[in-house]
Amino acid sequence: MEEPPLTELEKFRRIIIVIQCAALNFGYFRGAKAMMRRTVDGNFLDIQRRIDNNFLDMGIIEFCKLFAERESQHWSRVINPDLHKEFENGLYKVVDIDRTAWKRYVDEFLSYRDKFLAHLDKNRVMKFPNLGLAIKALHYYAQFLRTQHPLSSSLEDSEFDVETLVSKSSRTAQKYLP
Repeated sequence: MEEPPLTELEKFRRIIIVIQCAALNFGYFRGAKAMMRRTVDGNFLDIQRRIDNNFLDMGIIEFCKLFAERESQHWSRVINPDLHKEFENGLYKVVDIDRTAWKRYVDEFLSYRDKFLAHLDKNRVMKFPNLGLAIKALHYYAQFLRTQHPLSSSLEDSEFDVETLVSKSSRTAQKYLP
């Protein structure tokens, strides 16, 4: 039997969860990477590297859902079309790049996802995208939804606080990873 369609609140909540997942994974990745500078037991080194990379990989997958145009959860399918221009202008201002540079930046995430996560293409060198802009974009998107989306009042303000999620998850990774 087929499930009934998602309610508007369920759809909205899922977008917030995707934003949170990307933020948490990027924060854990940053914290885990900081811990790689410490000397760890050789038996744990491989596990730690895999943990680190899995945080990055999952963060990239979630980020692509939100900012890659061909994805069904792309911001343009969530935000009221009357607000698209406002959202884009604010996004480019926050990340301090223009539309063309933003597209190239998102393409770095797509390339990583498509050539190294979903498939293992012929490329020898895997380049990690710079996460700084991604985190700023996630925070901007969450705050835009908090102030502009009609269903935002159904969630706690803390659910939109990407900066806190990133910093807490980074500190948590540093605390619990050897």
